[in-house]
Amino acid sequence: MKEKEKIEEKLNEEPFKETNNNYNNNNGGKLVVILIIVGCVLGFGLITTIVFARMFSAFNFVPKIINRAIDETSEGSYEEKIDKAVDKWSEIVEKHMIDEDDFNDELEEYFGTKEGNEVIELIDKIALLIKKDKEHTITVQYNQTKTNNPDEITKIKKQIIEDKKYEVSMDYDSTGYINSIKITDY
Repeated sequence: MKEKEKIEEKLNEEPFKETNNNYNNNNGGKLVVILIIVGCVLGFGLITTIVFARMFSAFNFVPKIINRAIDETSEGSYEEKIDKAVDKWSEIVEKHMIDEDDFNDELEEYFGTKEGNEVIELIDKIALLIKKDKEHTITVQYNQTKTNNPDEITKIKKQIIEDKKYEVSMDYDSTGYINSIKITDY
């Protein structure tokens, strides 16, 4: 028992007491925790805002499409016109959401610094996408060449060196589709 009392007595001496008080009154740790919580809340808020903005931009033209679909259908009751308009709207939304993702997904993986063999694959995919999807075109720029013609795009491929690095950047049109790809030497 005496040993325990000696230890307690030593801890209550000035140098130990001061260190112990500083440790217990450490507000820096609390501040770090508060900053982490605030950062998480702000980050989550930013992500939520971006998601809602994206959703709103995709759906802000609903009334125009429904009114147009109602105007185009001169037959049937008002309820039938509304049903046709909703079907038309669903078709447009489904096409927009699925096609944009499919269209862009094949290309976005090539964004950034890439090896020449990856850039060659990208060029092949671009030429194929342009041939398959006549509604959306992509302009490719490398050195002095800037074109959206699939045949000319494949000619760019011959200028790419497989083991060299390149920087690939992309731009999007107002509906979210990739419409421009720029390839530069790294």
